[in-house]
Amino acid sequence: MKERNPESESQKESLPNKEILVPFFGGLTVSGKSGTGKTSAMEILGDLYRIHPKRMFKGGETMREKTDVYARRAKKHDIDIDQSQREFIRSADPQNPFIDEGRLAGFLATQELDKNPNLNVVRILFVASSAVRMNRLFNRRRSHNAKDINRLESELEIAYVNNAEPEEVIFLQETLQDLKSKTFTLNSIRGEEVKRETDDMAQWKRIHPELQDIDDIFNPSFARVVINPAEINVFNKKGIKFYDFAVNTSRISVEEAAIEVNLQLKRMELVEVLKVPDRLPQNELNPEA
Repeated sequence: MKERNPESESQKESLPNKEILVPFFGGLTVSGKSGTGKTSAMEILGDLYRIHPKRMFKGGETMREKTDVYARRAKKHDIDIDQSQREFIRSADPQNPFIDEGRLAGFLATQELDKNPNLNVVRILFVASSAVRMNRLFNRRRSHNAKDINRLESELEIAYVNNAEPEEVIFLQETLQDLKSKTFTLNSIRGEEVKRETDDMAQWKRIHPELQDIDDIFNPSFARVVINPAEINVFNKKGIKFYDFAVNTSRISVEEAAIEVNLQLKRMELVEVLKVPDRLPQNELNPEA
């Protein structure tokens, strides 16, 4: 497993300000567990490379649209989402690249690359230590809960002003009370995540026999290169690689993670940087001059 100097090059880089980044890849797949920053980084990368919104696939969001209960779901939902991602991957085109954010995106891309090695798809894994992920998920849950409470309080105030039907007022009052009474801790969130990850892996093994002997498809040992490997367990397993590189986000922000991805794509010569001049030449400003 190739490792880099712990002093990240991203400390010397920033997201381009007066540059245009021209991607030569046909698509990126972004995988990882909850709390690794993969979804936020995907959105930054989409802006950075000017990816068309219709070429951005968000697996978690798509799954939540299909079922309210993420952990307990019919196999059909997973199969449908897998097929949608396969279609994205097969459509890889440097003239119209895609970004596919999905937990199995790297695995699915590996299968498609086995069938067609000419697909210009880069498989990226986001990882972070368990402690960091749980803290991020705790803060996210607390923030979302506070926003939901504020929204319901506003809706209830409007309902009072508009003399809404008693049933509507009672519903809002009860929902607000339920939210305010909710308690969650790091331990409870950790328990939820462990259950979700176990349920997910069991579901995926039912659908994909190739995963029968794999306990954690997000282990960075399945990546060819690990960026910032400190604080994560990297086992030197031999065999298949589901990811071209992994980014450890334990000590960096999502913006810095996006910078790391961009740096690695530059090293792979899959991104070209075009400088934008501070000002246009005079004859371009006034063609008749």
